[in-house]
Amino acid sequence: MGQDFPRSQTLNVLVVKARHIHSRNSKILLSCRPQNLIAQSQSGTGKTAAFVLAMLNRINPQEKFPQCLCLAPTYELALQNGRVVEKMGQFCVNIGVAYAIRGNRIPRGTTIEEQIVIGTPGTVLDWCFKLRLLKLKNIHVFVLDEADVMIDTQGFADQSIRIQRKAKWLSLELIRDGHQVSLLSGELTVDQRASVIQRFRDGKEKVLITTNVCARGTDFSP
Repeated sequence: MGQDFPRSQTLNVLVVKARHIHSRNSKILLSCRPQNLIAQSQSGTGKTAAFVLAMLNRINPQEKFPQCLCLAPTYELALQNGRVVEKMGQFCVNIGVAYAIRGNRIPRGTTIEEQIVIGTPGTVLDWCFKLRLLKLKNIHVFVLDEADVMIDTQGFADQSIRIQRKAKWLSLELIRDGHQVSLLSGELTVDQRASVIQRFRDGKEKVLITTNVCARGTDFSP
């Protein structure tokens, strides 16, 4: 287990590094007195289950408005988080999930009754300030999943473009060598990305090249 770092005196945040996030932090996340938490751990150690459990625990199902907001850096990771919420919350009565993601068009003036909103930063910002679908004052739990990715990608447009170009170059080189290759990048539409992933699952392409951000949260299993 990693060590617990001292609580920040200015931000009032408890920072935890651990190999088993879920078992280590459940007591913190479910405590009667809510507190901020930064958790760092490798994939597969229960981070998603931990924050989903915290969201489900803080919801009042009788109140029909968003109470928990979860941000993810990619469309695929947002969907994956939503599936975990739906699975873990299947026995929670009257709790719903709304997706603030690209392609899910919600008209201005729509009343969002789901208690949990999961989305990507751009769409969530539109829901908050352009469409005014979310009232941030009603949010009890705010989850920033893969925060390091979102921080790293902010303001690094030139670097992102170079990575996209390198991915394209690599895919073309492999194709010239006779390999069956597909490319998954942020330049594709939602439908195109879904098609690329499905073709790879079906074995139509044997090699999949993807940028780091797009790979986060993508399920490539058949």
